[in-house]
Amino acid sequence: MKNFAFAAGMLVLAAASYAAIGTGLGLEPAEDAIVLFDGTDLSQWTAGDNRPAQWNIADGILEVALDKGSIQTRRDFRDFRLHVEFNVPLTNATGQGRGNSGVYIQKRYEVQILDSYGLESKHQDCGAIYLTKAPDKNVCKKPGEWQSYDILFTAAKWQGNKKVENARITVYQNGILIHDHFEIPNKTGGGSPEAPSAGPILLQNHGNKVRFRNIWIVPLNETADTPNVLTDAEKADGWKLLFDGKTSAGWRSTRSDRFPERGWVIRDGMIIVNPGGSTQGGAGDIVTLDQYANFELQVDFRLSPGGNSGIKYFVMPELLQKGTVLGVEYQLYDTAGREVSANTSLGAAYELFAPNGVHPKPVGQWNTAGIVSKNGKVQHWLNGRLVLEFDRLSDAFQQAKAKSKFKDVDQFGTIEKGFILLQDHPKETAFRNIKIRLL
Repeated sequence: MKNFAFAAGMLVLAAASYAAIGTGLGLEPAEDAIVLFDGTDLSQWTAGDNRPAQWNIADGILEVALDKGSIQTRRDFRDFRLHVEFNVPLTNATGQGRGNSGVYIQKRYEVQILDSYGLESKHQDCGAIYLTKAPDKNVCKKPGEWQSYDILFTAAKWQGNKKVENARITVYQNGILIHDHFEIPNKTGGGSPEAPSAGPILLQNHGNKVRFRNIWIVPLNETADTPNVLTDAEKADGWKLLFDGKTSAGWRSTRSDRFPERGWVIRDGMIIVNPGGSTQGGAGDIVTLDQYANFELQVDFRLSPGGNSGIKYFVMPELLQKGTVLGVEYQLYDTAGREVSANTSLGAAYELFAPNGVHPKPVGQWNTAGIVSKNGKVQHWLNGRLVLEFDRLSDAFQQAKAKSKFKDVDQFGTIEKGFILLQDHPKETAFRNIKIRLL
């Protein structure tokens, strides 16, 4: 974000103010935003423990379902800019019963939502950092009118399990500054305890039918300036690099116990298959030395025009020993100007399941693939957006397999653990920032 600068390890506003980049109702998502709610579905949300979120959606508006609990983002966040629009109902209740909800940051710090129109704001009213700090001014609208929060958040800093710097927050309500880089001393109210890890955004069900719309977020300072380097925050979250940007350590050919002598190159912080185009005879796939079961994997990839590659996981060890490379595949494919079936398109589980809501950056630019596998449940992510989820241990998986070319492969996709593989196809594909954490 060009309008922000960093000082002493802390995110601060640059000369161009936060307001200069836009606040208030109807604000369009920033170019690099992850849209958390676009008026159509709750694919970015869960009810916790990966249970589906079941709030009500009608006419592009999200409303609290009183019997369905709170909802939280599937993805965790650390530093970010968040935009959310909300509407509190008119009730006959008093105090905390007047249209109560909240935006919980990392499930730890609550920005209160309440009908506080015309009141002298206290630390439990709308706009407050709940029970911690009242808003600098009350800018609430009447119940039934749409309002907005624009939040700039910097996570607490840790050295091991010791907090060395408090979280900080800037909040605009309805385009007006109500908290200016406030230092949050601890978790608020019923929030989760502070910890070095990142956390989700939670929208609270507090027994009132509060409504929401136009929710989006821009992660900030997520990755190191240099590719293939983990930040301290990523290390605290348990991430490990699978590619150091310089050597082939941790990888080998599927055809031997060594890295391929041709067809793959490592340069400029990238690992590239078929640099410059087709390699006569084929370069062959490469695979990790270790096997993985429950994990989260992230890989930056850059396709060339007409590019076709893939990231395979649960690659079967027994078949690999026999020279056969089979595993569930996150498809990488340039579909521009080409007809392709949905379950073989970018982000698909190849020949098994089709993705939804895929919005890649143009060929030649970097995209980020994410794969999450835990206890059989699998998710595919693209550029921070969930595009596919399935259960590889389910009947639905077996039915999809029966219709695919893997139908006669025993235990395909259901083994307890397997290798991770980067696929060779004739077109050039580059990879970087390959990192994994165990779940």
